[in-house]
Parts: sequence; structure tokens; C-alpha cells
Amino acid sequence: MNAGTVARFLLPALALLVGVGSAASETIRVGIMASSEPLYELKTSAPFVQALEESFPQGEVETVRLSEVRLLDEIRIFRPDVVILSSSEFLRTVDAFGAHPVAARRPEEAESAEHSAGAALLVRSDRTDLRDLKDLKGERAAATTPNAIDGWLALSKELHDAGEEPGRYFGSVRFLTHGFPDAVLSVLSGSSDVAVVPACLLEEVEASGLVARGALRVVHAKKDDELACAHSTALYPGLIAATLPWTSPDTARRIAVALFSGPALGQPEAVDWVMQTNFHELRELERALGLGAWARRSDWRDIWTQWKTEICAGFGILLLLLLDEWRVRRLVLRRTEALRHTLAERDRIAEAEAQARKRLERLSRVGAVNQLCAMIAHELKQPLGALINYAAVIRMRAKREGDHDPIAERAAEGIGREARRAADIVDAVRDYARREKRPMEKVDLARAAERAAESARRYAGRGASGAAEVSITVDLHEAAPAFVSGRPLELELLVVNLLKNAVDAAKTAEIPGRVHLSLSAGEDEIRLSVEDNGPKLSEANLERLREAGSSMKAEGLGLGLSIVRGIADEHGAKLSFRPLEPQGLAALVRFRPIKEA
Repeated sequence: MNAGTVARFLLPALALLVGVGSAASETIRVGIMASSEPLYELKTSAPFVQALEESFPQGEVETVRLSEVRLLDEIRIFRPDVVILSSSEFLRTVDAFGAHPVAARRPEEAESAEHSAGAALLVRSDRTDLRDLKDLKGERAAATTPNAIDGWLALSKELHDAGEEPGRYFGSVRFLTHGFPDAVLSVLSGSSDVAVVPACLLEEVEASGLVARGALRVVHAKKDDELACAHSTALYPGLIAATLPWTSPDTARRIAVALFSGPALGQPEAVDWVMQTNFHELRELERALGLGAWARRSDWRDIWTQWKTEICAGFGILLLLLLDEWRVRRLVLRRTEALRHTLAERDRIAEAEAQARKRLERLSRVGAVNQLCAMIAHELKQPLGALINYAAVIRMRAKREGDHDPIAERAAEGIGREARRAADIVDAVRDYARREKRPMEKVDLARAAERAAESARRYAGRGASGAAEVSITVDLHEAAPAFVSGRPLELELLVVNLLKNAVDAAKTAEIPGRVHLSLSAGEDEIRLSVEDNGPKLSEANLERLREAGSSMKAEGLGLGLSIVRGIADEHGAKLSFRPLEPQGLAALVRFRPIKEA
């Protein structure tokens, strides 16, 4: 006679001793967690409620359905006196509230309540490629719920013991709540390759005709005598009936009497309830999988072991983001630098355009003056011719009358000479206005410079202090001929304008003004230099000297330098300016010599 049989005979008597038949009216609240077992209602929950109703004839038994997802919250809200839970959910309740086990369900297929629940791995019989647990790696799986001890949890412990990571073993896992029909039909239809269902489910649906015999088979079946059904994992306690801390001791005793006297109620199909105190293997499962109390004690090694792929992927993404940020910053810096260069180039172009407009204005002014000069030259041509004729008449008259005054003769001769020179200048201006160029000829630059110096000496006046005239000194190196290809009158005008500008600058000095004209001839170059001791020029004024049509005088038009620059360009010469120390300016014109014939 086993312990269950003894309990069925002794507990009714015990119930009478503790006053089960008391007339006291009370409400007993029963919390029953939903189950996917096909005959769960018939064999487990309904007989249990009926036994409680018979044990509390004067009271009321109220049933509360508990969901796995919100189990702890619903227990806290409804505060049931007794609950029927899976062993894994019972341990969660113990850890949360301190529940006390009253009895454990022992199905008729199990030898003991401690080893009555496990998982079976079902595949279609025509899948000959799936023979063992290792063949299921990477396949599609369907299971009941994540916390089912007779399903996913039992299989996770099996995979853990085999050195595998449960969360990564299958290609995909779908949790469908019910073993039948959801998980079973998923495999039969081909949506999944394997179903993780409670042990004995296959035998029950085949016995009831819900699934054809031989359509499905169990993979990785265990060989033991503890459970009559085929199973693929280790076995653990199944359903547990437990009371809560707020359940009164008298109510707890009556609940125990009702549980252990259940089969005597005339329901032979009802399951057997026995005492259960050993949850060691279930706690080992929690420890191995990091559940329950061990979930709060996981260190960085456990986190790394479970999530190393995600952590590495996260660091990789972070590194990519940092590299992309660096790339964007580099691109922004490069674009900013390019924009800075573009703006600087734009400013430079704008400044060049402004300078070009200024030069154009000066050139326009010079062009207008040139037209005016052409008009004046045209009008002066006849007066100058008349002046030359008058000078000739004076000389002829003096000779005919016998008046040989040498001073008058030299004066008349000078008037004619200067008038002819003025006429030549007028002719040159008119040729320039008509865009006609006189032919180049071999010119002794020293002679042209000497004539220009004679004209400039007559132009030189008193200095700013009035103490002395501006002196002009000449160093022409007559022993070294300086022949160039050009037009004598234009070369003379070039030197005259340079000397006049130098004299004007020297006149403004506080010291006696000095101008020095020098000429040096070499094999490859002839250098003509005009130096003065006028005031020191600023960089801005030096820059103005390099521009066409600029004048250093407030009332000047800049024609002198324009004439000099134009003549120099026509003769292939280069004009440049150099400041002197401590004051003064040097104008340098470099010519290409021609060999003497």
C-alpha cells in the first residue's frame, strides 16, 4: 500500500478531527494557471475544485484563471488561498512571496511526482535527416511558452549540458502557447521543423485520434523507466499545489485534506496528488540557465558569454559611427577650407577688377588727353611753321642790311632751332594720333640723353628752401657708344620726362635738390638711370608709379609717366623704379643694344 492510498483513508478522518464540517461560512479563492494539456481540465483542475467544494460545504470556492505572462502581478492582486502552478512558476512564486508546497501532481504515466514533467521533440516521420539533437541545430522550432518546464526550459537545460547556447541553437524559435494544436500542426504543415511540447502529448493526441499514428516521432528519446511516455529531456516535478503566506493555517489544512482525498470522490480518471519537497534538480536548472535568484547574481562573465555576439556587434556599430563622424568632420573641414579659399579668391578677383576699373578710367582719361593733344598739335602746326619762317626772315634781313650783331644772330638761330624741334614734336604727336609709326633707325642713346639733359637744365628751378637750384649731373660714358634701335625724338622725350619728374621731386626736398643721369653700356644691355634725392616714397606711391596714367602730383594727369612707359614699350625697353636710402628714387630703363656698324 503506497502513501497515496494511506492518505486517502486517513485524511477524511483527520478532516473530521480538525472540523472540516464546520458551519462557518467562508470563501476559498483558487488560482489555476492555464495549461496546454489536452485533458488538463478533465483530469486536474475540475476534480481539484470539486474536492474543495466538498471539503468546504458551507463555504464558496471561487476560481481565478492566472496567466503565465502576468502571474506574479495577478497573484498580488487576487490574493488566492491556493494556486496550481508548474514547478518552475512555483519557484518564481516562492522567490516573490514565500509560497509553501502542499502537494505535487503525479500523472499515471510517471513513477514519481519528482520526475513527471519533461519535453518531447517532435518531427515528421518523413524527415529522415533528423535523428538526434545535433541534427536539429539551425532548424526552425515551435514551442509552447518560454517558461514551460515541460517544454522550452527542460530543452534549454539539455542543450546547456551539451555545451550549446539555447538561444542560438535553432535557426528560429516561435512560441505558440499551446502544444496542441499550435506547435503540432506547425510541424505537420511544414512551417516548423521541430515542435518542443510536453512529454506524453504525442501519446494523448494519437490515442484520441487527433493525429494519425506514425505521422510524428520523438527525436533524441531518453531510455528510462521513470515516465511511460517518450521524452527528449531530463524529468522534473510537474504541477504543484501551494498555499500563500496569507492563507490561514486552518484553510491550508482543509486544502491538503481535499487534495489527498481526491480519488475517493468517485473520479477514477483524476490524477494523484502526493507530497513533494525535493526541488533540487529544478534549482540546478535555474542556476545553469541563470534564472530565478541566479539571474540577479550574473556577473560580467555571464553577460559576456550570453551576449558576446551582440556586444561585439554593438562595438562594431559604434566604431563605424565614430569613423563616419570622423569622416564627416574631415569632409566638413575640407569643404570649409575650400570655401575659405573660394572666398579669398573671390575677394582677390574683386580687388583685381577694382584695380582694372581704376586703370581703365586712367587710360580713358589719357585717351581723352591724347585726342586733345592731337587737336592742339594740328592747330600748332601752322603757327610753328610761321615762327620758323619769321626767324629765317630776321636772319636774312640782318645779313642784307649789314647788321652783324652776334647775339641777335644766335637768338634768331635758337628761335628757329627750337621752333623746328617743336614742329618735330608736333609731327610726332600727329603721327601717333593717326596710328602712324616712323621707321626705327640706329640711334646713339648717349647723344639723345645729352640733348635731353640740356633741355632739363633749363627746366630746373629753385628748391623748396629757396637756397639753391636743382643740380643735374650727367655721366654718359662717351667712350662706350650706346647704340639702340629707335626714334631719336621719342628717346629724347623719354629722358626729358624722367629728368623733369626727378627735378620736380627734388624741388620738394628740404635739402638742395640733386638729379643724376647715368648711362652704362654692356654687351647685352644698356642701362639708363635717373636718380633724385626727393622725399622717400611709401609702398602705395611706388605701386602707383607702376600704373598707367598715375601722377604723384595733386594737379598732374600722369601723362609724363604714360609717355615714358609707352616709348619704352615701343623700343622693347623695361622701365622700373627703386627707392633709395635714406630718401629719393631711381628710375631705370634697360635697352637691348645693337652692334655698331
